[in-house]
Amino acid sequence: MTSVPDAGERDVDKQAVADGLTDALAGTAGRFNSRAWRKLVGGGWLHMLTDGPGAPAEELTRLIAPMERWGAALAAGPVVLTLAWTLPVLQAARAQELADDIARGVVVTATRELTSVGSRPAIRAVSDAGKWRLSGLARLVPWLPDADIVLVMASAPDGASLVAAVRVAGAGVGLTADETVDPGVSVGDLVLDGALAVTTIETSREVLRAAAATYSLALDAQAVGGSAELIARTVRYVTGRHQFGQPVGSFQAVKHRLADMVTATESARALLWLAADRLASRPLDPPWEDVDASRVSCGDAFRKVAADAIQCHGGMGFTWEEGIHLYYRRALVSGSVLGDVEAAARRLVRFGIGRSEATA
Repeated sequence: MTSVPDAGERDVDKQAVADGLTDALAGTAGRFNSRAWRKLVGGGWLHMLTDGPGAPAEELTRLIAPMERWGAALAAGPVVLTLAWTLPVLQAARAQELADDIARGVVVTATRELTSVGSRPAIRAVSDAGKWRLSGLARLVPWLPDADIVLVMASAPDGASLVAAVRVAGAGVGLTADETVDPGVSVGDLVLDGALAVTTIETSREVLRAAAATYSLALDAQAVGGSAELIARTVRYVTGRHQFGQPVGSFQAVKHRLADMVTATESARALLWLAADRLASRPLDPPWEDVDASRVSCGDAFRKVAADAIQCHGGMGFTWEEGIHLYYRRALVSGSVLGDVEAAARRLVRFGIGRSEATA
């Protein structure tokens, strides 16, 4: 497996790690490209969680700060998915061959049924000479048009669920490519008609739930990093931009908006760290009330900060040259296709009702 820079563990300088990650991410903003992907893989950055001494959920608390660079750089492609979900699941299942393929530059994505909690399989699996053939439809699979292999959740005839890897270019695989508002996140509908599974991933429901929680918090770290980057850019802009002979940042309305941006970001970061710390103490029994609270707070903060940053930049906030709108686009897609904020909010409501009934 590719060796990994020591990210935040064994007393390594975290700033050096952040600088190295920033360099590795240079030029990755925008649409996915295989050259940038190979650069990330070659540097070992996608294996940060799985090459540490502890479980991925335990490593997450050490790596949140460097992982915020994903959000600041708007990296294209399934970097967070690979880092926080795919590789941890493959490691737990001892699926070393597929993990090695990723280290060589193979792009692997997963259906949304796998990365969310409580979803039922949309794909059916039937046995054929000791192998599995898959049929069914999976909607809005992120990065499917850019992927070589897609992991799907399938239902066997006996009702059991299994995770299977399918080659996107294989026989019996249909793909309807589409785009999101974010140029860095492609999507596609996956149609399987007797497609042969390359391999099956032998893992437990507990591992999948732990991976889903880790992935959710990694998305939150990305959101916090994006928000922090927007605040820094906005402060630079309103400090240098003058109207009526003074910086626009001196105007009360701009100051208040910036204060709200900072408050939202730091509140979200606090919930993220709380959830990550509690997940580290019970990785196979995720504290979903904390994970979902973090998802709602970080997702909403990212969208709000991005919208406010556009307003503070005035007309420049809408230009492609400034690029502020790209963060707003990422916030919208991260809160829907990649990590459903509304679903997390609904789970929080159910948790609150259940808790109040139990204590009544």
